[in-house]
Amino acid sequence: MASDNSDTPIEIQRAIAADSRDHRRLLLEEWRMNVQSASDKAIGMQSLAADYAQIGLKSAFLANAGALVALPPLMQWLPIVQRAAIPSSAWYFVIGFLLAAVCSIVAYANFTIVAASYDARAAASAVELAVHYGLREKSAFEEKTYKKNATVDKRLKPWIVGTMVVALALAVSSYVAFFVGAFEFRNIVLR
Repeated sequence: MASDNSDTPIEIQRAIAADSRDHRRLLLEEWRMNVQSASDKAIGMQSLAADYAQIGLKSAFLANAGALVALPPLMQWLPIVQRAAIPSSAWYFVIGFLLAAVCSIVAYANFTIVAASYDARAAASAVELAVHYGLREKSAFEEKTYKKNATVDKRLKPWIVGTMVVALALAVSSYVAFFVGAFEFRNIVLR
């Protein structure tokens, strides 16, 4: 039997059309809340990754490299015996600079991984909504890409947490190196 609407009363045809519009409206609302929202977060995380890396590098230059630049002018005021000890405090500033630079790279990696997680979740949500609203068959849940995207949190969580912890440890270590270098310089001056 053909599926034309010629035998269907006009009221039922209107109800079907209205139901179809409501169906599409609900799909679009859920799409905006789930898929688009996750995608927007991924873009935001990527932007934040770049900002965080810049902040980390600026902090490294301001704290550690700034201290290195300040050492030569300060050395001229010290007796020769004390000047010989300055390289020991300078090494702390060099180490602090390098730790801050590596911290920026690791933080960037962290936010990039988080962005990838949001992107994968958005793709999985898109499939779930398409199946729920009848735009795709349930067999879509068996596709390799869907399974990969749906389990992304389990796979990426150790990387997200790991890079976050490493970045934090590097940042703290950078500032510890700066303060140890400053304390070492203070001790040289007070000899």
